[in-house]
Formats: sequence, structure tokens, C-alpha cells
Amino acid sequence: MRVLLLLILFIPILSAGAQPQLHVPEWIEGGYYDLELEMPFNGSIHVKATLMKDLNALDELSLVSSAGRVNLRMKFPSEPGEYTLKISLTELNLSMLYRIYVAPSPNSLANLSSKLLKFEASYSRVSKLLENASYFDEERKTLYEKFGNLSRLVIERRSPENASLLFINISNSIDELSEKLLKVSGYEAFLWSSLVPLESFLELPPETHEFWAKLFSAMLLLLLILVFLYPLYMSYPELKSKLVSKDPEINERTEKLIEKAEKEMESLKDSKEYLRLILASVLASIGLMTDNLIAIIASMFLSSLMGDIIAFAILLSLHGSSSHGSLQEREIIKGISLIILTSFFIAWIGRSFVPLQAKSQLLTMASPNLVDLIMATCAGIIGAQSLIYREEIGDLIASALAITLVPPASAVGISIAMMDPAIFSGSLALLLVNFIALMTTGYVLARVYLMIPAFRSINASEFFKLWRVLMGLREGESLREVATSLTRRVSWIALILIISLIFAFLITSASPHISSLHKASINMISPILIAISSIIPFQIPEWTQLAICLILAPLSFIYMLRAAREFRENGGSNSSKRSKVIAGLKVLTLFILSWLSSGYLLGIHILGSIGAILTIIMILISGVTSSRKLWNEKSKIFIYLIVIFTLTVLIVNSSRASAELYERAQYSGEFVESSRVIISSYLGVMPDDVRVQAEPHALKAQVKLDPLKLEDLKYVKGIEDVIEESIRELVGRDVRVSIEYVLSPS
Repeated sequence: MRVLLLLILFIPILSAGAQPQLHVPEWIEGGYYDLELEMPFNGSIHVKATLMKDLNALDELSLVSSAGRVNLRMKFPSEPGEYTLKISLTELNLSMLYRIYVAPSPNSLANLSSKLLKFEASYSRVSKLLENASYFDEERKTLYEKFGNLSRLVIERRSPENASLLFINISNSIDELSEKLLKVSGYEAFLWSSLVPLESFLELPPETHEFWAKLFSAMLLLLLILVFLYPLYMSYPELKSKLVSKDPEINERTEKLIEKAEKEMESLKDSKEYLRLILASVLASIGLMTDNLIAIIASMFLSSLMGDIIAFAILLSLHGSSSHGSLQEREIIKGISLIILTSFFIAWIGRSFVPLQAKSQLLTMASPNLVDLIMATCAGIIGAQSLIYREEIGDLIASALAITLVPPASAVGISIAMMDPAIFSGSLALLLVNFIALMTTGYVLARVYLMIPAFRSINASEFFKLWRVLMGLREGESLREVATSLTRRVSWIALILIISLIFAFLITSASPHISSLHKASINMISPILIAISSIIPFQIPEWTQLAICLILAPLSFIYMLRAAREFRENGGSNSSKRSKVIAGLKVLTLFILSWLSSGYLLGIHILGSIGAILTIIMILISGVTSSRKLWNEKSKIFIYLIVIFTLTVLIVNSSRASAELYERAQYSGEFVESSRVIISSYLGVMPDDVRVQAEPHALKAQVKLDPLKLEDLKYVKGIEDVIEESIRELVGRDVRVSIEYVLSPS
């Protein structure tokens, strides 16, 4: 009866449009909030409130109230979004739905920022592996614009509906982009991304083309100099036979110098020397990992291995090999390997406690250039001179020489622990540069020491006559015969220099063509794989291509080596021309299969410089194993390749250093002054009132203005664009101009 009376009383009111009104706080972030339900009538009534999300109940409240205003204390979740509040009036059998938006809190914004940070970390790791990188760049730009708008809404605490919807939109966009990044994942993300630093390291700006031309000219000049310095690196028996008539005591001086060198190398037999090497590598490793220059310098005072290398070079210069040459060579390699292994274990243990980072001193070791070669050569000259004329290398000189070996060897070990191919290749090249410089200077100065007495007491005409004899030039030879003889003597040096220059050009400038070739080859094979997958009744997993390449790469490479060996062994036999062609085609086919499969594993369809390195290595291996003549000289070719690798890295790093210096020179001096005049003329001020700071492709100007001029320029829009266009037309540089106005003192 009571319910019936309530219905008779309330139905006319409800039908007249008087609905219960819900009053919600303007900004809800999560937690407990008081909601007010305003009834259009008075009387005792049972109210039930349910907070829902996607039809799932999150919080419920049930109470009986007879007041006109009912207070509902509800707990809202912290997750931003749209929620539904269902209010039921039991006696009236009436339910009402209200839409409520939970706005992002500062904590929610921080969590979303963390989510964006994780995406950015994944993106930066594989960004250069994405074929549609422009799409991701556009999406990221939009994403950051939305995030900025969301931040303003949260800070100003306005429009919770827009803030919550924008929060959800940003979160979903990050999830979608992350899902698309997963297509480059697993093995690809691990290996390809680890090779990206090396790929970036090998990318050179267009300005280096001028450097290539200058370097080629310098190499031609170097070859001409080496032609006339041939007696310094000719074989020792040949030199001795030509000097013995002028200097009968050459044998005695040779034995004396050999005795000095062998005495210097006695330190390799002392176990204490290896303890000093370990301590030196520990100090060098700590210095490189912590950017502590004092520790690096301290490591130089503990190693005397450089003196042993110079002594070994002197022995090679005088005998071609010493009486214990192979043993001494092994001891030197053992000492260098000990430094590398010690540094590796120090870095490996250190990374268990703190993350390893490439500090400035370590990066310096990873970028050798021609300056490092000059420094190592000077150090080698000092060491060789000290050993030859003072009978031993003093501790101070040995410490000065240690900079050429201990730090770069330690950097090699650290880079292995960091698994950084760019630092590894650079520091290994620096180690080889310094080693070669020490060997070369020791070798050449030993020859100079032997030749000086023969030239000491002769006049200029006799000097050139003796030098002509040493170079093997006979009287009455024609110019053509002389040129042929000299060219033959330096042909192997010229070949090393030219190949190094070609390799550097292929790795840096021609790499996009190799990448395009591999990509085109993969695209030619893709229709075949698609046709096969359409025939097979089940769906082929996405990792099938990776699995095929993992199997095909080593197998095709092994069979290529076998086919190359068969081609080499049958090359000089009486086999028919047809069988030789078939064997050659077999080698070529297996080479292509190995190149395609190995190239995919290394991502050379994206990483062009890595592709150039892989192609060069495979061509060298297949060429040496296929040719009987080259195979018989494989030990000598291996040494030549080490020198070529070292020179290639030097050329690449020197090209980069040259490009950086050229770019700095472009944005200094006359360019700054011209830009200052242009800016002052457009703003109507004196050039003295304009300060310009030039950076690559950017120009920052600070302009002093009086209050009236500042008021006039306040409403001028686009003045920077006009100045940029003027600088582009008058100076020929494309720069971004930013102007800061400063009120000048009255």
C-alpha cells in the first residue's frame, strides 16, 4: 500500500520532467569523491549507486534517505577514462545512467610519460632498420603534440572529458606503434640494432668528396717519395752487398745493433714483465671506463712492451728474422693479448655493478686518424733512436711510447665487454696503426743507422751516384726502363694504398648501392616464397625466412669454400674448359646464396656500410681460395689485409675529421660577419648591436634594441624567415635563424 501511495505521488512529478539531478566535482582524478544527488521530491527512498566500467561493477553504495539531497561517497579508480554511474531508486523501480570522466592525475601523466620513454628507447634502437621511418616520424610528431595538449589540460585542471579521451588516445597510439615495432624484433632487433652504431659511424657527409680527391693526390706524392726511399726498405742482403764496398765495417755495426735489440727483448722472458702488463691494463681500463686521464697516464709507466716491438722491428730489418724470431713474435702477441684479456675481464666485472658507457677517452681511442699515425710515428722514432744510440730505452721514453699501445689495447678489451662493434673496430684499428708505426720506424731507422757511415764523407755528386746504385739503376738505362724498374719496386705499396682508398670509398660512399642490390635481390625471391606459401595448406610462420637464412648462410659458405678449393686444384690440370666453367659457376652460385643469406642475417638491405664490408670480405675469401697463386701467398696476403684494414679505418676517420673541420670553417669568420650585417640591416640597427653565434645549420642572434624599436618589432611576424632567405641567396648557406631581443640600457 505504501509503494502504491509513493507511485501515485511521484509519477506525476517525474512525468512532468523533474528528474533527480547528479552534481559531480569538476575534476576527478581517482580516489574517494562526494557526489550529490538532488531529488525533486521529499520522502524516504532507497538509493543504490553502482560505478561501472564496460559493464563491470567497480564500486557500490546502498542507502536510504529521506532528504532532498543525497550524498554519495564513491571510490573512483586512478585509471583515466569514461565511467558509468548507475543510480537505482528501488521503490520507483527507476534506474538512471550518468557518464563520468576520470581525468589523468600527475601520477598518471608520469606513467604515460614512462610508457612513451620505453617506446622511444625501442624506436631509437631500431629506427635505422625501419623501411617506413618517415611514417613513424610523423606519428611521433603527432604523439608529442597531443602529449603537450594533455599536459596543459592536466596542469590547468580543465575539460576532464577531453583530458581523459586524449589520455586514452595517446596510450592506444603508443601501443599501436609499439606493436608495429615488434615486426623488427627478436634476432633482427638484437643483431641489426647492435650494428647500427657502426653503420652510423661509417656514414660520411657529402663534403668528404673533396677530401677523397686531396687524399688521392697525397697518395700519389707519397708513392713518388717512396720510390726514392727504396733503399730504406729493400732486402737486407741486397743492401749489404751494395754497401760493403763503401763501408767494410757494416757487418760489425750490424752485429752490435742486433746485440742491443736482443738485449732489449730479454724483458719478455721475465715473468715480472707480465705482472707489469696486467697492472698497466688494469689502470688503463679504469681510466678509460671512468674517463680518468690520471689513471691512463699512470698505466703508461708500467709497460715496456713498446721497446720490445721496436727491438723486434730492428731485428727484422737486419736479418729478415732473428735467431729466435718466431719465439719473440709469439711473446709480443702474448703480451698484447694479455692486455686485451685483462681489460675485458675488468670491464666485464665492472658492468656487473655499474652500466658501462662510452666516455670521451674511450671514444677518442675509437676514432683513429692520420694525426694518430703521426703521433705514433714520432713516438717510434724517439724509441728507435734511444735504443740504437743509447743501447736501451729509458723508463721515461718507454712510458711516452706506452701511450701508443696500452690504452688502445685496453679499449679493445672494453669494447668486447660492451659488445660495441664501432668502438671495437676503431680501437683495434688504432692498436694496429700504432703497432705498424712502431714496426716501421724501428725498421727504417735501423737501415738509416747502417747507411749513414757510407754517406758521411762524400760530396753531393757521389751521394746521388751511390743512391742510384742502391736503387739498382744501371748506367745508360732509358727513361722508360728506369720508370718500369722503379714502378716494380713500389707496386706492392701502391696496391695497398689504392685498395685501402677503394675500400674506404665503397664502405662509406658506395654502400647505398650495395644495400639496394641486396634489397632488389630479396624482392625478386619474395614472389617465389609467396607462391609456395599459397600452395602449402598451412600458414608459414613469420620466422621461417630467418630460420632458412640461419641454415643456408653457413652451409652455402662451407660449400662455397669446397667448390673454390676444387676450382683451385683443377685450375692447373688438363681438365676441359667446360668443366672449369661449370666449377666457376658453382662457386659463383654458392657465393650469391651465401651473400644473400648472410646479408639478410646482418641486415645489409638496410645497413649499407655493413653490406659493403660483408661483400668485400666474401670477395676476398672466395678470390684467395679459388686462385692457386693467391692461396700459396695466403700468409703474406693476410698481413697485407691487416695493413689495408688499418689504412681504411684511418682514411674513413680522417675523412670525418676533415668534414667536421670544413663544416666549422663554413660557420665562422666571414660567414658570421656577413650574417651579422644582414640581420642588422633587416632590423634597422647597427652591426655592433648584433651578436651572432653560428652552429652547423643554425644561427643564433642576440640583438640590443631601445624600447621604441623593441615595441615596433614586437608585432612584426616572420622576420626570421625573410632573413633566412636573404642569407641563403647572398651567402649560399641554408641555416635556421633564431633572434633574441635584448633591451639595451638607456
